[in-house]
Amino acid sequence: MRQLLLVIGCLWSALGLSAATVNVRDFGALANGTTLDHEAINRAIEHCAADGGGQVIVPAGRYLCGSIRMKSRVDLHLEAGAVIVAAPASMKAYDPSEVFGFPEYQDGGHTYFHNSLIWAEGEDGVSITGQGMIDGEGLTKHDTEKAGNVQGGSIGTGDKAIALKLCRNVLIRDITIFRGGHFAIILTGCERGTVDNVTIDTNRDGIDIDCCKYLTVINTKVNTPSDDAIVLKSSYALKKPVLCEHILVTNCLVTGYKLGTFLDGTYVPERSIGCAAASNWAPRATAATAISPSPTAPACGRADWPSRRSIRAGWRTSS
Repeated sequence: MRQLLLVIGCLWSALGLSAATVNVRDFGALANGTTLDHEAINRAIEHCAADGGGQVIVPAGRYLCGSIRMKSRVDLHLEAGAVIVAAPASMKAYDPSEVFGFPEYQDGGHTYFHNSLIWAEGEDGVSITGQGMIDGEGLTKHDTEKAGNVQGGSIGTGDKAIALKLCRNVLIRDITIFRGGHFAIILTGCERGTVDNVTIDTNRDGIDIDCCKYLTVINTKVNTPSDDAIVLKSSYALKKPVLCEHILVTNCLVTGYKLGTFLDGTYVPERSIGCAAASNWAPRATAATAISPSPTAPACGRADWPSRRSIRAGWRTSS
């Protein structure tokens, strides 16, 4: 049997069917923290995609980046010590926002995706893994909404760490995201995917799941003192009403400490308007979902959702 498997493996390789593994350094990435490296990373991703898929290795170092475009069947693997750092808006390194062409009933952060640090649209088998970090230092956490009113249009620069739209078979595993902008992770219109063992310490939303189905968020920690930690919603980002359904969130931790203090281990409480009211909220585990907030953590970081009729995930709010 071992000989048969060896022969099959050799034939697979000979036919060029083995997945490629490439190193971004071989495509020109310098990892010095000052030179833009996203074009080199994009070349590596495109190379793998052209070969039918594979793994793009990002070794230890600081990679200053604008928009990184994920492709089907490609795993962007951040090794321990690797940090992808979002470039400042002044470097104009982010892709222009796409044309939406429909009334904007949601803010620009939920409407435009291409102006993100790492993004994909319509891809299958997108994977971001590894022990490395995404640092959204240059991302804005602001949007075009004012006083609760949607103004329309894109913010015009990088505003999300990871943004995936209309993708299938998504995997985000083991990475750390620090200060992720408007959204550390936003998944819109995605089907079949997993967010597993991800640590997020961010300055606005942690994980937004919009118009998606058959997704699992598991073993994940989200610290956000400013906005939603894990939120399910059904917006008009797909230009039509789409239910968010069959979502499992389990074994996750939500906190609201000051930005960065979850990662550095100092756990400094954040005091802001609205915390007292938020402290009355608590999730109840059901057969479909289970979020376990820290009993000692501030309650500003929230798991939230719009309405039960829009989401079929078995959520209930406490009275």
